Amino acid sequence: QRIEGWFERIYKFSGETSLESRREISSACYSLLVELAEQVSFRQRPKELQRALEYIHGHLDETLRLEELTCFAGTSSATLHRLFRKHLKTSPINFFLNQKLERAKALLENNPYTVKEVAGMLHYASSQYFASEFKKKYGVSPKMYKYRLAGTLSGQSGELAKSI
Repeated sequence: QRIEGWFERIYKFSGETSLESRREISSACYSLLVELAEQVSFRQRPKELQRALEYIHGHLDETLRLEELTCFAGTSSATLHRLFRKHLKTSPINFFLNQKLERAKALLENNPYTVKEVAGMLHYASSQYFASEFKKKYGVSPKMYKYRLAGTLSGQSGELAKSI
């Protein structure tokens, strides 16, 4: 159903030529490719890892508790760490933090939320901490990212969107 939604979104904007329409199509194509890749790799992952990933994706707006994650996954902390390292080349916590930043980026791109609102929605300790983590990952502050996407700074919005 999610795949159908991405195709519908692409089709909806396919006849338009505005910069915003191109951004929407680009974003939808990227999301579609990510979804397809996840579905392919889903079949190749151990069920404990898949349950952990489902838990993480369903709880990005909360504080991750490793005990709850391991309980939901049905495995020990050590086994879960080994599975994450083997299949995803990262730790459960780093994966969670990365996904949380990806969600924040999507919220900034597709919604009228302020940086402070996004930080609050995803339970960052402060908007300053969120901004510093966002800048570490993407090389630009979330406020600047949002401004550039809106095309308010020197017409570089398309280049920024492509580079991030």
